[in-house]
Amino acid sequence: MGYLLSILVPTKNRYPYLFKLMEVIESFQSNDIELVIQDNNEDNSTILEYFEKNGKRDYIVYDWHKESLPIYKNSDFAVRNSSGEYVCFIGDDDGVSKYIIDCCKWMRESEIEAVYPRGYYYFWPDAHVSERYKGSIKWSELECKMVIRDSKQELDKLLSEGITTDGTLPRLYHGIVKRSALDCVWEKCGSYFPGASPDIANGVALAFVVDKFATIQFPFCYSGASKHLGGGAVAMKHQGTTDFKSLPFLPDNIEDIWYSKIPKVWTAPTIYCESAIESIRNMCHEDLIEKVEFEKLYVYFVAHFGYFKSLAYALSKKKASLFLGSLWIKLKYYWEGAIRITKRKLLHINPDKGYYFVHGLDDIVAVNNYIEKQCENMEIRFHA
Repeated sequence: MGYLLSILVPTKNRYPYLFKLMEVIESFQSNDIELVIQDNNEDNSTILEYFEKNGKRDYIVYDWHKESLPIYKNSDFAVRNSSGEYVCFIGDDDGVSKYIIDCCKWMRESEIEAVYPRGYYYFWPDAHVSERYKGSIKWSELECKMVIRDSKQELDKLLSEGITTDGTLPRLYHGIVKRSALDCVWEKCGSYFPGASPDIANGVALAFVVDKFATIQFPFCYSGASKHLGGGAVAMKHQGTTDFKSLPFLPDNIEDIWYSKIPKVWTAPTIYCESAIESIRNMCHEDLIEKVEFEKLYVYFVAHFGYFKSLAYALSKKKASLFLGSLWIKLKYYWEGAIRITKRKLLHINPDKGYYFVHGLDDIVAVNNYIEKQCENMEIRFHA
């Protein structure tokens, strides 16, 4: 049958989260959803036993590769194995709500090719976060109104900021994208994720084929944080490593293709920048690399990864500005941290302006039940 939406879940060594997510999607009882499980475990006996015990539904596509794959390749397999008119890519510890189908129908009616949700996060009880966040959802007011954005403008903004984050772009990861847009990227690159970090590589590539996209403050899809967040490598992403061979999820040739103006160390900002530049090259827009403000990348890098600061100083042409800029970021960080602690502990004020937390949610199933309860008396209508 033709599915309206394919939900893709590449997974590796995280079955307990996956089974909870499958339980949530099963509860939707929707004929519009296809679930693609792209399994890269060495041993898949656990999930085979699960299917034998619980039955394998017709809407589930299961594909297994025993050999360890780079993230982008496992993700490519997931898209190639899907068939929906629209596609959503999530991690096994992330979540979706039944309203994702309403969003896809709105996209079809409004001819919107990509939508990206904002404002909702779930912290699993085992997440590496403060105790006060464990087992809670970070929640903002429900609002279905869209903000329509220009992809080229958002990409230019990202380049001008040194690509220190993944920016605000049309994207498949935690978002919804029309398959025809993804096909354009595949035809150009031979991959839907033409860079080492799939999320930003896909977002940059889509910015060249999707003129307008929408962001929305509504939890049709939301990010989950568990102890295995980012394949268990998030801690390293915040500490950094120059030993690329210890990161099997990276392409084998990553050291050879690493862009010369980026400090050669694996951290969040450097892999974002490297992956974005890979994507720009693969989409044949290499002239745009001149727009990247590498000095801003160096400032951010030194401020957050001081242990490797010599790598940034060796590349910088504005060393005085680099020193002052990174110092300012550090001072601002500690000052804002002190303000947050004062608000929370002394003044009993929520420092997360615009958000509040709901505690006691032990898994994605509990989160989904909470979302549905909050929305049951609302008229859920997506509109720009």
